[in-house]
Amino acid sequence: MSNEKNSGKFRRFIGSFRLRLFVTILLTGVVSIAAMYITALYVCNDNLIEKKVDDAFDYFNRTGVKIVNNMYMGNPQNAPQISEELTIAASLFEGRIIVADSGLKIVFDSFSAEQGKTLISYEAIRSIRGGSNRFVNIDKEYADISMPLIDSDNTEGGPYVGVLSARISLGDELAMVDRMEKYLLVVVILLSIVLLFICFLSATEFAKPFKKIEEKISRVSDGYIDDKMTIGGYSEVEKLSDSFNDMLRRNEQLEASRQEFVSNVSHELKTPITSIKVLADSLIMQPDSPPEVYREFLHDINEEIDRENKIISDLLELVKLDRKEGNMHLATVNINTMLEKIMKRLRPIATASLVEIVFESYRDVSAMIDEVKMSLALTNLIENSIKYNKENGRVKVSLNSDGKYFNVTIADTGIGIPADSIDKIFERFYRVDKARTRESGGTGLGLAIARSVVLMHNGAIKVESVEGEGTTFVVSVPISFKS
Repeated sequence: MSNEKNSGKFRRFIGSFRLRLFVTILLTGVVSIAAMYITALYVCNDNLIEKKVDDAFDYFNRTGVKIVNNMYMGNPQNAPQISEELTIAASLFEGRIIVADSGLKIVFDSFSAEQGKTLISYEAIRSIRGGSNRFVNIDKEYADISMPLIDSDNTEGGPYVGVLSARISLGDELAMVDRMEKYLLVVVILLSIVLLFICFLSATEFAKPFKKIEEKISRVSDGYIDDKMTIGGYSEVEKLSDSFNDMLRRNEQLEASRQEFVSNVSHELKTPITSIKVLADSLIMQPDSPPEVYREFLHDINEEIDRENKIISDLLELVKLDRKEGNMHLATVNINTMLEKIMKRLRPIATASLVEIVFESYRDVSAMIDEVKMSLALTNLIENSIKYNKENGRVKVSLNSDGKYFNVTIADTGIGIPADSIDKIFERFYRVDKARTRESGGTGLGLAIARSVVLMHNGAIKVESVEGEGTTFVVSVPISFKS
């Protein structure tokens, strides 16, 4: 058990926002520092060495012009200043300089070791044919430079009168690069320490709002539903905080609605039982009552039992409708025929209430619906219009379609609904006139059932009413059902 707990803590730690943010910032910083370090080394190394090679190449190029102009190749003794300048250059560049004529015979060697001998070098041979060469050997800390000596006025022997070959030392530059590398390494270490500190602070600071959210959610889980979340800082966190508060408000509304529903159910179920109890007690206390009284009381008891049964049936129907994943027995149904059947069943009730009911169809309509549920919804709406109508009133049921939806309009000339009650009439057990509802035998669930059925079919139900003039319900349902 302890191992599982530790394993769970480890998984939460690995998957935490704080750790992932820390790692993300750290990796970004490490990559940036590494790129800076490598770039700095490359630039330093490249610039120092390339600059020295370029300076040497330019110097030797100018010296080559002097060698040619002073006809140094023919007799070096005639231009001793050239030999002196070449010797100084060799010392300056910490290397060796060799000058050879067109036959590659060495006429000057700063080491004075090969003078008079033949220069054997691939680069020299290539240069005497007109090409300049540069070769840098970092491992051995030197660079080789070879260039032709050109006399453009020499028409007999050709323009290439010799070659200048030099090897220069790169030791100082490489030593400087090595020192720079050490300095940069120290800087990288210091930056890495600072980066770690910044990563830790940033991850901790960024994670604070989420920690607060976790604490608030824990408090709500413990039952403190009135504890609103007020967390600022980042706009995303503020949106999350607002969404959480909206969820709390909806939960409070749902809880209030649930409590009201339970209270209403208890009251509605208790009322018929109380009436039955009173009637039964009255019969028990009057054993010598005439049969007519017994029949009257039993008739009242029977009505209360029917009312109780109606409430329970409607409640069960609502429970089934609330299960949106519940069974929907869909089939293509002729809506005209279905409405005619409903009107036929309700006509006796309308006649008894002295209400005229009329059915008007503009076209033949078929739709994919659950016939039993839709029939129940429309029956409740039409029966409601009959019950809350005036004497000698009228209920007109119209059917029409626009190709995508079929629309059933139920208009009555009844008592109407007050403006402040229109938004509440689809709530369970809500009654505009409780006394009249009881007289008509209503349970306060009919409109709630109708609305649930229409919503299950992805439809909509609208109501317009003028108090004292009448009410109109409009039901719109898609012809082709799409879940």
